[in-house]
Amino acid sequence: ESKKKVDFFTRQYIDALSPSNFAFTNPQVLRETMKTGGHNLVKGLNNLLEDLDEGDGQLRIKMTDMNAFKLGVNVATSKGKVVYQNELMQIIQYDPLTPEQYRRPLLIVPPWINKFYILDLREKNSFIKWCVDQGISTFVISWTNPDAKLAEADFEDYLAQGTLAALAAVEAATGEPDVNALGYCLGGTLLAAVLGY
Repeated sequence: ESKKKVDFFTRQYIDALSPSNFAFTNPQVLRETMKTGGHNLVKGLNNLLEDLDEGDGQLRIKMTDMNAFKLGVNVATSKGKVVYQNELMQIIQYDPLTPEQYRRPLLIVPPWINKFYILDLREKNSFIKWCVDQGISTFVISWTNPDAKLAEADFEDYLAQGTLAALAAVEAATGEPDVNALGYCLGGTLLAAVLGY
């Protein structure tokens, strides 16, 4: 066990000291520096400063362009409206795309750490759009980003003010007491707990 740890940390240390990790010993960086007159280094420094600023003084490296996605433009493009909300969540009902709808609606319960639009990324791979294209009256929970005032919220709060409140909101919007429900990750756990309630 100790031998494995020593081997692991030795490999990490050697990899960290690899010449490619340093600008002046990395031929690719040197070529780019010569080609751009050093602008690549300035751009890298600006990126580092932005990452430090985003992390309130701690290095918080961005893994994606934060300006690449615009809700309702190139992500979460399915049309809908908020039909209910409380301090923990909102219920979005998507606009129907067929002349007739199935009687039983669908409620989607995503995890707290995920946003509702994970199932509505783009038209070509949107589960929500597929549902409304099939004539399914579709609802989804959009969880609030918790802040200090929700620090005391616990699992029972998310059951009562989350999934149970959502089921009541779907019934109020449609008049249907029975729903099809889909939950995944922690949303699936919430949904399973409600089913056993």
